[in-house]
Amino acid sequence: MLIAAGCASLVIAGSEARGEAQTAPAISIAGHPAFATLEEATAAAVTGDTIMIGAGSLAPTGPVTVVSGVNIEGVSAGETLIDATALDVGILVTAPVDLTAGAATTTIRGLAIQGAGRGIEVEGALGVVIRNVILRDSQDSGLYVAEGAEVTLVNATLVRNGTAVAGLGVAQVRNSIIAAGVNGLAAAKVGAIVSSYNDIPEDTIFGNTGPAYFQVLRGIGDMSFEPKFVASDQNDWRLTDAQMVTDRGDPLDDFSAEPAPNGGRVNLGAFGGTAEAELSPVVPPGSGGGCAVVSRTPSRGGGSALTWFVMSALAGLALSTRTRAKAPKPYRTTLRGKP
Repeated sequence: MLIAAGCASLVIAGSEARGEAQTAPAISIAGHPAFATLEEATAAAVTGDTIMIGAGSLAPTGPVTVVSGVNIEGVSAGETLIDATALDVGILVTAPVDLTAGAATTTIRGLAIQGAGRGIEVEGALGVVIRNVILRDSQDSGLYVAEGAEVTLVNATLVRNGTAVAGLGVAQVRNSIIAAGVNGLAAAKVGAIVSSYNDIPEDTIFGNTGPAYFQVLRGIGDMSFEPKFVASDQNDWRLTDAQMVTDRGDPLDDFSAEPAPNGGRVNLGAFGGTAEAELSPVVPPGSGGGCAVVSRTPSRGGGSALTWFVMSALAGLALSTRTRAKAPKPYRTTLRGKP
């Protein structure tokens, strides 16, 4: 823990990198007995149900398919893992069977998906909200939005994907970290994907090797700074000390679940807006600035108060609105039967 000279001491307990969840998680729907498999739960779920997945790791034998109106919720992006290695799709959200029944929204939150061709795919469903998730190691894309679908992605961490977010449909992406992959946001037409308050680094250790934006405008609050993760080699994608992505989310989004000091503004990434968010710097009243307390997570390179404040100033100069003209770099051939 670093505390600037002259600041009062405040001890914050450290924590070790958790790595990947290993135990089999409990699977339930309110009012039902526990389910042995996620496939059984999705088959039993009806509109308005929320499938709860406990802490641990599960490996479905096929895409986890839910009809719009059914929700999926894990404990957190660091504790609930869906290992979709070798599957074309991790979670597939489809349109409701009865299109005359009215709009039915779906929320997916608090989990991680690894190894699929496409981490999450949304087909024909509207009002899908995906928040506080980690989508990683997807050969094609972390999130794919098919034509006719509408998705909002909030506070996500998308790492080591072919393309972070892609597709023919409409997507709003905000408060997210998109790093260590090939392409960032790639839309079929200009305006289909709207970006705001995202960190999409380039030309750094955790930067993307392809274009950050393809037919997507760099949005308000977007930045390009290298995030510092607790232990990426152990797939612990929590953030370390207060850094550029701390307190940089949409000012209108809820930050109240973040532990104090939280800066009064939501952090970026999968843990922003949750109890696992990194702490904000502390500046004692009348001190003139310069004092800070770092996060409870261990520091691994950078993250001092001075660095944080200097980077904050630079970020204000770095923001601009522009379109990336170059096409995304190819990562993998199109999935079977997919456009």
